Amino acid sequence: MFRRILIVFPLLMTVAVACLLQSQVAYGSEDGHGMGTGALKMEFTATDDWFPSGDPGQTFCPGGEFTGDLFQPCPPGTNIHIRDAIGQSWASGDDPRFDGILTYTVNGNLKADFTGPVWGTWTLEVEICEGIWDGVWSGQRTLLPDQPGLAGMGTWIGNLRLTGHGHGACVDGLQMKGTEIIITYTPFPIAYEMFLACDAANPCSPEGILTGKILEPGRH
Repeated sequence: MFRRILIVFPLLMTVAVACLLQSQVAYGSEDGHGMGTGALKMEFTATDDWFPSGDPGQTFCPGGEFTGDLFQPCPPGTNIHIRDAIGQSWASGDDPRFDGILTYTVNGNLKADFTGPVWGTWTLEVEICEGIWDGVWSGQRTLLPDQPGLAGMGTWIGNLRLTGHGHGACVDGLQMKGTEIIITYTPFPIAYEMFLACDAANPCSPEGILTGKILEPGRH
């Protein structure tokens, strides 16, 4: 199993980085909107490593009944509406102001193949100070064709945009914009640790890669 992970994951990360670069081109063309001219911009990258726990929120199945199974929450062929799911993860960036526990809510209007628009809110408790980031995110979840994935069910890519504001201590008054690519292998997105035997010898890779800019408005 883990030999397969070592072979498949780098290929998927190559796809993810390509998607991320494409997103950054569009992101860069809009840079500065709503942030004020003359802002000092500091680029950063971070990983998003999900914890194997959380609150699945509510799942609705238009035209069907909720099954209670996270791997197939609605009958096959039925759309899936997710509301107010909550998860946490560890964010680790090359800028320490984006290191800490990340808490996020998840909503989605997904088609029967578990693809479609997703959105929610997020907060990050900064480890190095008493600061907190909060913001919103939105994006699309898509299915890679002909990719069975590590769980044999498929490989889904989340392409997300985030915006946020800093409050308190070392992040007070700061703003951020970024994009994140998330790779998951189950219909309902869950941490790898919930279906893979991850340990110190065979660690699971972070689910997400985020790249963005921290802005100090009004500074040149």
